[in-house]
Amino acid sequence: IRLLTLYPCNNEDDEIACTLEQHDFDKAIPTFIALSYVWGSLEDPKTILVNGCTTTVTSNLHAALRHIRHDKVEKIIWIDALCIDQENAEEKARQIPLMRDIYLVAHHVLAWLGEAAAPGVESADRKATFTDIISRPYWNRVWVIQEFVLGR
Repeated sequence: IRLLTLYPCNNEDDEIACTLEQHDFDKAIPTFIALSYVWGSLEDPKTILVNGCTTTVTSNLHAALRHIRHDKVEKIIWIDALCIDQENAEEKARQIPLMRDIYLVAHHVLAWLGEAAAPGVESADRKATFTDIISRPYWNRVWVIQEFVLGR
């Protein structure tokens, strides 16, 4: 499998930079996080640097990476859109059955529900907060069941 190393940043607006490395799933692999998220719209693509090359990602994945990255520590992550070659049908056919095992061995699964609806607003209205959370597009995905049940 491939794992993405997400590099730290000095400030939130820094370009997202990472490396993608191949690991033998049958041997020792580094501790990693598996990201569970919705790909989102392809209408407003963003760019990140992967192995020094500009790569296009959805705005939702870009937002997730921006929030996940740390200011001092690298993070190792498995993300389907980047760790599986989406242009290669043979690879996708081999990798998709491995997703169950990937979520099982991940140190933990991080569910990205999307940007906060209203940053800084207190959750005094619990019903509105709950409604906002359960109405996110994330919950419309069938894959969520596997990712939640298998993840830590």
